[in-house]
Amino acid sequence: MSVSAVLLLALAAAGCAPASAPGSGSGSGPGPGGEDSAKNWQQASEKIVEQTLADEGIPGAAISATRDGEAWEFVTGEADTESKTPVEPGTPFAYRSITKSFTGTAILMLVDKGEIGLDEPVATYVEGVPSGDLVTIRMLLGMRSGLPEYTMSERFQALLNQDPTREWSDSEILELAFQQPMAFDPGTQYKYTNTNTVVLGQVLESVRGRSWSTVVDEMLLGPLKLDSVDYPDNRAKPEGTAVPYQVHENDELETLPDVRASLFSAAGGLFGTVGDLRTWAAALGSAQLLQPKTADERFAHASPTEGDPTSPLYDQYGLGMGEFHGWIGHTGVGLGYQALAMYHPDTGDSIAIVMNGAGADPDVPAKMFEKLLAEWDEK
Repeated sequence: MSVSAVLLLALAAAGCAPASAPGSGSGSGPGPGGEDSAKNWQQASEKIVEQTLADEGIPGAAISATRDGEAWEFVTGEADTESKTPVEPGTPFAYRSITKSFTGTAILMLVDKGEIGLDEPVATYVEGVPSGDLVTIRMLLGMRSGLPEYTMSERFQALLNQDPTREWSDSEILELAFQQPMAFDPGTQYKYTNTNTVVLGQVLESVRGRSWSTVVDEMLLGPLKLDSVDYPDNRAKPEGTAVPYQVHENDELETLPDVRASLFSAAGGLFGTVGDLRTWAAALGSAQLLQPKTADERFAHASPTEGDPTSPLYDQYGLGMGEFHGWIGHTGVGLGYQALAMYHPDTGDSIAIVMNGAGADPDVPAKMFEKLLAEWDEK
């Protein structure tokens, strides 16, 4: 099976062979509900995580959450099935499309500073974007630009199959995207694409004169002390990163090649631990780094997602982040990794999930999240 086919999730249904090993959880003491209450929801949650991995055939996962002031972290399964290396709390995973929320937040922070205008055309900042005089920064953030998806380019798929570990550049990715026709007139529809956020990475570079990842590091990672979060670009992935696996219909695991983070760039290239991802979920959902006026813009004109069959599982998508059952955050999936980061603005609860396996269903973390919410409501 081709790597590009895996990337596009053109696979049969996921297998259901058990792939997880016993896990271990950790907390920081009883919350308002008392020690017994905390143990109840944590133990129930652990069962949901382990059952999901068994049902989906995913080797390993980590979850970090806060609920009613109670912190909880749980790891289970294997980061590397060949060496039998277990998942640890400090094991890095690829965040994939959750990277979009980092890039989008950096853009919004520069809106706060008056360096970027939400309704300015992207041509103000980046040359060569099709309909760049009509596509605005707001449209890029909200997935309403009409720019074509670069991973759908036949040339991109051919290059990826020829050498899955090849190095990529943003200019190459965008050239492959822009050789395709626009999907629709700018601003008229919602269509989730990676191209939008790669262009936003170029906007960051144009405005600040440094790579998008350096801007994100300076503006987000440093202030929030997200020490594990890294963009490897064309380097090897961070040491100790969980091995990515594709789960096939016949219950077999395929070890996937270590594609370069540059393949996803500002749309999906970040790696990090589950603990740092939960910290990010809280910062993202609470708009910790934004001025109130800009924070209000995030969902002022959000798009329902049901019209896009390829969209991740959100109720609506705003500016670089989604809303799901009242929670704000982002999910990510691609080439052997799945992840979720969510925060509830009313309760202050937050959750992060990372996995090192993917099959036909690109929404496993979101569906597991729904099961966790149902269990938490009962507890």
